[in-house]
Amino acid sequence: MNEKAHRKATQTAIWTADAHLEMDWAGKQAQSIIEQCAQTDCFNDLEFVDVAGPRDNPHARQPVKAPDKAHYQTDQKNHTAFNHFIDIKKGPGKFDDYDGYSYFRGSAHTDQYQDACELTGGWGRLAAFLTGFKVDEGIQYWLNDEYVHIPGRPWYCRCSPAVEQYSFPRDLGIYTTSNSEIIARFPLADDHGGNDQGIPYSVFFPVDNLARYWYGRFLKTPGRLDLLGPVLHAVQDAGIPHHAAGYNGNWHVEYENALDVFASKFDAARAGLKDVSAYVKKWNREDPVPPQAIKRRDRLRTPARNWSVAALVTWLAFQAYYEYTHTYRNFKNGFRLNTGSMQRLYTLAVAMSALVLIKARGETSRM
Repeated sequence: MNEKAHRKATQTAIWTADAHLEMDWAGKQAQSIIEQCAQTDCFNDLEFVDVAGPRDNPHARQPVKAPDKAHYQTDQKNHTAFNHFIDIKKGPGKFDDYDGYSYFRGSAHTDQYQDACELTGGWGRLAAFLTGFKVDEGIQYWLNDEYVHIPGRPWYCRCSPAVEQYSFPRDLGIYTTSNSEIIARFPLADDHGGNDQGIPYSVFFPVDNLARYWYGRFLKTPGRLDLLGPVLHAVQDAGIPHHAAGYNGNWHVEYENALDVFASKFDAARAGLKDVSAYVKKWNREDPVPPQAIKRRDRLRTPARNWSVAALVTWLAFQAYYEYTHTYRNFKNGFRLNTGSMQRLYTLAVAMSALVLIKARGETSRM
């Protein structure tokens, strides 16, 4: 979801939560949530290193002749956005219940339909000239000699805090420490890339881990309402079909641009606001048996405020992936906007954002 739609969704969610609980958050507090939600894509928390020759220290004060380059952005897009996907299409994950974005170890290398030269924004400038490539293919070709700088690798200096924050290795019990899991997720790269090397073989974190980390921080410092911004960002990104299927391409940019237009008109659509409120009223309950490990069949369950934040985010991703496969047929025939589908997912995302705010208020008021 783009910044414009994030702002509208979060503002509407705050209004809705306020109406249901009379939360009466001060204007500055509400604005801090909106700003942090909108700016989550701009976090400099994931460093890529572009290898040029033998690997060397990308932070050295006296660089070698062909220095490796450390950076947080490519084509004006922050790398942190790679942590805003959840690959429902692949099925159960290797590192989490469902893994995040990965090219060769996820779904992104299969069923690509959009040519890079057709891209209208986002990663366009780095991929468009690669005539004949699909979007995800072009991105990974460009990044094939880069790796994520992580703990346990030479010259690391806390330059990728996201990898430490979003790692929860105890969930599956395969890895005993975050460092061992992180090293398995993010292999090193050489100058020209290769099998099992670098970004194309990395497995980024799923978007529910983003929500889980920031919600945990909020519970520790409940006065910091701005910490709920990234949580709502994760919720709203989970409601985008491409984020739930694990694709940068297949008209992902075009879908989100269309959503900006739709979201700008949503407040005027009273029926839409009524639908948001109806969902919140239905979900604002205690589930006697909340899911411990949410499965795809749980798409048919009714969410509740005592579900974990990760489960709420993943439930919404199930809905978005259903639209990706059933409404848009994997986008194999291009992108033609389905307004009914977009309204359904946007309404669910706003309602889920409101539920998370209600959940947060309830859980902190009991402290």
